[in-house]
Amino acid sequence: MDIGKLFRIAVTSFLLICCTAALSAQGYSAVPSAIADSVEVREKVAGDWFIESIASMRKLEPLILETSKGVSFRVSREETTLYTAVAVAPRAADGTYPVNGRGSWILYRDRNSGEPVRIRLYPGDSPEIYLQFFPGGRNSRAELYLYGAYPGRNVPLGVSFEKLYTLSSAELLRLVRRDLLRKYAEPNPLDYDNTRKTITLIRENLSRFEYVEDAAYDENGRAVNIADGILPVPPQTADTESGKLDVNCSGFVKWIVDGIIKPLTGSFLKISPLKTATVTGTNWLEGWEEKREPWFGLDWTRNLAAAAVSAYTGRNTLYPQSGVDVTSDFFAAVTTVNSAGERSLITDAGYVRNNGYDMRILKPLLYMLAVTEPDRFYLGAVRSLYDGKK
Repeated sequence: MDIGKLFRIAVTSFLLICCTAALSAQGYSAVPSAIADSVEVREKVAGDWFIESIASMRKLEPLILETSKGVSFRVSREETTLYTAVAVAPRAADGTYPVNGRGSWILYRDRNSGEPVRIRLYPGDSPEIYLQFFPGGRNSRAELYLYGAYPGRNVPLGVSFEKLYTLSSAELLRLVRRDLLRKYAEPNPLDYDNTRKTITLIRENLSRFEYVEDAAYDENGRAVNIADGILPVPPQTADTESGKLDVNCSGFVKWIVDGIIKPLTGSFLKISPLKTATVTGTNWLEGWEEKREPWFGLDWTRNLAAAAVSAYTGRNTLYPQSGVDVTSDFFAAVTTVNSAGERSLITDAGYVRNNGYDMRILKPLLYMLAVTEPDRFYLGAVRSLYDGKK
């Protein structure tokens, strides 16, 4: 068996009307803030720092300059194995000048020849999200990096690379807006108000739970075994104020969905329909279905999402007709790091039917789902090794 096939995640979704996804745009402030634009500073230092020979540039000392709007920037260089990086970084609230903070602009020059290699712009608060620009003859190219993945690469901009030295940050973002790169790089934090409320409610209740193997709450709010519906001892109800709520991972996800749709239906979901098989005609896991139930998590989340669709639409919708599977392929390439710390690009980490996505793209995948459809709630089923066995 190909062990690589085991480590995948399948994601389902459904539209929420009142509450939104249990997924936050981490790193973003509650109110959108503009990028501190360094164009005035870059215009002043371009000749000495960007164009002059690498030997002459290395003689320069870091300096701090202030724009007409009163924003301070620090111009400095950093040496790496391959590049000399010239950073134009705005002053942060704590008085420092982080080179990977919001609004930082960095030119990478070849360490030996001094030739320009790329420009990096950080449009938000996360150091794992940035735009990069590359020379390409008369037309420069752009790419967006998100948590190790590239939603867009080699996007032609129609302007020369040297022209980018003195373009404002707003102009740089306008150049890539037509390809939605700006949308991906700068989500509006206000879109996630309901998301944060949902997260807060879930976290406030976490202390109420106790993990019990194969336990979930049925349509009557009774803790039962998922396998056979028999009440565990002692029986508890979802309305119990004292004591713990007995659930396993499947039961916990059901509890979240139940809490969202009960106001619409007046009851919790029945357990039996959630176990309905959604995967048929497979043979690469033949012999393991009975031993390990490799499709149970996928069946459970798919049927939960389909049940939620039914609750919101008022029509009985089964999984095959629900359209709840997430199948989007956002990325042109994904960066991976092996155990030796070596980086490489892969281009085949997209969706595979009934197997979902490579776990290595989980973080950028969830980010992209959050910024493209912030009004959706996502459920994921992870298939991996169990007790060290397949």
